[in-house]
Amino acid sequence: MTKSIKTILFILLGFMLSCNNPNKNNDDTVLARVHNIYLYESDIQGIVPVNSSATDSLMIVKSFINNWIRQQLVVMQANANLSDKEKNFSKQLETYQNSLIIYKYESLLIKQRLDTIVNIEEIERYYEEHKNNFQLKSNIVKVDYVKLFKDSPYKNRIKELIRTRE
Repeated sequence: MTKSIKTILFILLGFMLSCNNPNKNNDDTVLARVHNIYLYESDIQGIVPVNSSATDSLMIVKSFINNWIRQQLVVMQANANLSDKEKNFSKQLETYQNSLIIYKYESLLIKQRLDTIVNIEEIERYYEEHKNNFQLKSNIVKVDYVKLFKDSPYKNRIKELIRTRE
């Protein structure tokens, strides 16, 4: 073998061995493992709110890890039980990706072209043109009106009746 082929093989071997290392970054701690899939400490950065107590933080992290493990196991089981045809989501992913791209584009376009300044005349003109949209379908205020003499002996009884009617 020539020297350049040996060098390339050596580099490929080193690359392949580094890919199998569960602790890819020596500073990153492995928190959980499901078969050959690892959850690292860096993967859970930001899930704990800043002002959380130690107990709450521990509960949040523990719950996240348990959910991650459960999800990995379910995905593995699904992969084992579903046919390749059932696992083919390329059309759906393409449709979803296109929807996301269109949504993002439309959002940016609206931000660029949307005139947010509306003057009073425009508001009044819109109201006059669409008055029927502003009519209530039902009453929003309920009023009980009773006129009594100040010294009426029934004043307290009437107040009580009005309150209980609600």
